[in-house]
Order: sequence, then C-alpha cells, then structure tokens
Amino acid sequence: MKKILYASCLAVSALALSSCATISEDECLAGGWEDIGFRDGENGKSQARLADYNTTCSKFSVSPDRSAYLRGYDQGLQLYCSYDRGFGRGSEGNSVQSKCQAFPESDYFIGYEQGLTGYCSFDTGYNHGVSALSEADLCRTVPDDGYFAGYEEGRASYTLYAERDQMVDRYIRRQNALTGTRQNMKKENISDGDIRRLRKKAKRIEEELEEMKIDIRVFERLNALTESDI
Repeated sequence: MKKILYASCLAVSALALSSCATISEDECLAGGWEDIGFRDGENGKSQARLADYNTTCSKFSVSPDRSAYLRGYDQGLQLYCSYDRGFGRGSEGNSVQSKCQAFPESDYFIGYEQGLTGYCSFDTGYNHGVSALSEADLCRTVPDDGYFAGYEEGRASYTLYAERDQMVDRYIRRQNALTGTRQNMKKENISDGDIRRLRKKAKRIEEELEEMKIDIRVFERLNALTESDI
C-alpha cells in the first residue's frame, strides 16, 4: 500500500497541517525530482517544499536531488508567471508576486502593468477617497488614468458626507430629547404646570427638528449627496 506522509506536519494544528507539502514513498524512491520541481513551480508553490520533502524522504533513506528539483522548479515557475496571472494580479490592485520577479522579461509583467493600469481608474480612486482609504501607491507606477483626480473628488465627497453626518447626529439627539420629553408628560402624579411646561418644550423641539431637517435636505441637494434616512 502506498504510504503518504505529511512532511514536517507531525504534532501541529490542523491549520498548519493544511499548508504542509505531501509526497509518497513511491515518489521518494522514484527520484523524479526535476518533474516534482516542475510541478511545484507550475502551481506557484514555494521552494520551501523541498525541505519538507527531505524530511519525509529521509524516512525511506532517500535525499532529494536539489539541483534537479530547482531546475524543474524554475521551468515550471516560468509557466506559472504568465500574462494572464500578471494581469489578474494587477487588475485587483495587488503587488507583483515576489516569486515572479526572477523573470523580469516574462509576459507576466506586461500583463501586470496592463491590469494595474485598468485598476487605477477614476472610479477606483473615487471609491478609495470617499471611503477614507489611503492612496494606492502602486498607481504611481503606471500612467495616470484618472485615479488621483478620482481620489481627490472622493475625498471631497467624504468630507461633505462627514459634515452631513454630524448634522444628522445632532438631529437624532434632538429626536431623542423629544421622545424623552413626551415620556415625561405621561408620568403619574405630574402636575398641570409641569405638563404645560413640557408641552411647550416639546413644541419647541419639534420646530427645531423641522428646521434641522430642512437644513440637512438643502445641504444634501446642494452637494449632490444621497439623502439620509431621517
């Protein structure tokens, strides 16, 4: 029966176990280290797996051929570092994968730059700005396609929304004050004089709330903001 051992995985947590390299006894004995390296490189795995293989195969008195493994690994990794992978990485706004930096002339970097250029758009910049995120420094490495103009506009919108939200907070606090006043009017054994005083107070708060709501709506319309739920 083929034995599968988890290299360097004994007595570790399930989380750590899931990341460990596996190799069978048959693979250890077969010695196809260039093929194994190619497979790992093509799948974008770390070279550190070789150390795991060494630990496992030593149980069968076998040592991996490091040179053959690395030769195959480099060949496989060149396939992994493709145009499509670079494009996908750039279009998500991620940095270049360090493992692909060994092949600076590969199509990976052409794809990456094109993907990143598409990512660094006006809309992306606006979304970052309005969400109060930091500027994406990666966008300084490609031709400007409106990202920074979008970011500035987004930051301006963020500032306006923050000001509007402060107005809404004040409105809600006055609403709570009105609720508290009305509840006090329903208390037992309250005097007629206190009821009259609380009614006047409630009336005054209601008028304040109406004025505050008008101010909020005017501010939103003047600055093309989405209406708040008040």
